[in-house]
Amino acid sequence: MRVLIVGDEPYPAEAVRDGLRPEAIAADRIDTRPGTGSGGGDRG
Repeated sequence: MRVLIVGDEPYPAEAVRDGLRPEAIAADRIDTRPGTGSGGGDRG
C-alpha cells in the first residue's frame, strides 16, 4: 500500500510517515508551503 501525505507542516507529516513505516506502508510527503517550488516533495 502507498499513502500520499499532503500538507504545509513538515513535522506532523514526517511523524505520520514514520509511524506508517513499521506497518510496511510506503508514504510520500508533499510539502505545500509557499516557496517550496513545485510542491517540494520528500519521498520516503
